[in-house]
Amino acid sequence: MPVPLSNLPDDFHRVRVRGRWALLRGEHAQGMVTFRPSVEWLISPEHDLIIMGVDLVEPIDAQGEVDLKLPATDDPGLVGTPFHYEVVVEIPGLDPYEFSLVVPHAAEEVDLSAVIPPGPEHPEPPEPYVLSVNGETGHVYVPEGPPGERGHQGDQGPQGEQGPEGERGPRGETGPRGPVGPGLAPLGELESTGDLPEEGERLGDAYLIDGALHAWNGDAWQDTGPLRGADGRDVHLRRGQDALQWRRTGQEWSDLVDLADITGPAGSDGTDGETGPRGPRGDRGQAGDASWTWSAPHGGADPPQAVAHRHHNTLGEERELVSLHAAVGTVGNADIVVALDRNGTQIGVATIPGGAHSSPVVGLQESLGAGEYLQTRVVQGDAGARALTVEVRVF
Repeated sequence: MPVPLSNLPDDFHRVRVRGRWALLRGEHAQGMVTFRPSVEWLISPEHDLIIMGVDLVEPIDAQGEVDLKLPATDDPGLVGTPFHYEVVVEIPGLDPYEFSLVVPHAAEEVDLSAVIPPGPEHPEPPEPYVLSVNGETGHVYVPEGPPGERGHQGDQGPQGEQGPEGERGPRGETGPRGPVGPGLAPLGELESTGDLPEEGERLGDAYLIDGALHAWNGDAWQDTGPLRGADGRDVHLRRGQDALQWRRTGQEWSDLVDLADITGPAGSDGTDGETGPRGPRGDRGQAGDASWTWSAPHGGADPPQAVAHRHHNTLGEERELVSLHAAVGTVGNADIVVALDRNGTQIGVATIPGGAHSSPVVGLQESLGAGEYLQTRVVQGDAGARALTVEVRVF
């Protein structure tokens, strides 16, 4: 069953991650730290869990600290590793900064103050942040001083001679077969195949056209057939004890394919290549495809639980709303109906059928202007369901 990072069982292996932030004048910093997995799904065969790769937002406490436990990025018991976390630090009044984080399975604890010094792997954070070198002070805020006088420009030195071209190294051996690739990622509904982009951004990108799903296979858009039967009822999929199962709304579950037939052995890691030289920093690109999520402890309560109640468009430009989707970690008996509002006006509804883990993906043909916000409401709930998550795809 799908669960977020915040709802893992107590016996699930995790590694402690902590960090500390302070201001130069001695005050503890306030704000929040977001941990974003680089994968959409992780699977734990031992616990029979599907872990959703949604954001985990942790507030900085009154002591300026963050202390939590995260799944290891190289956990041998998870399908979908290795991966990494993108960490975003936001302190009110200061520019946010972000970096990549690897959490080793063998580590007892990871100190953020010790693992993100500036360097080729992690770009320097924006001024006026300074990173700790002893792991005790955490991240310190240093106010900007007055600019100094400009020095004299030195004479240009002579151009050096071009060195000889090095020999081409031998071709490395082919690595073993990697893990199973990503699944389908529905992005919305289009009028015709002529509206499809020239290429997909990644394998599994999909659009619904006239009832049929067109997916990107790496070379072309492939028509995978209709998502609904002749009677127009929704099709649901779930993982059973021994097989992948399907049903139409109101019907009994039937086995589609045995899990043993589609589960292969895990491949071994290939040999790491040499690290290349650091390239120049590129210009900042436009905002791309993103997921905005809300969560609640059970299906009878309105979000939020671990994220802000409203998501505001702070980019200064209009953004497209692509799709709406809702899911629960533990199912209930009644339908759960979740509404999506834009500035207080309803623009979409997702329904999780009773006994199901998730709703169908609802395509949205709406936009979110600069300064506008989105929020979600539970129109009809079921307090027996647990770990309600609502996701909106935004471009």
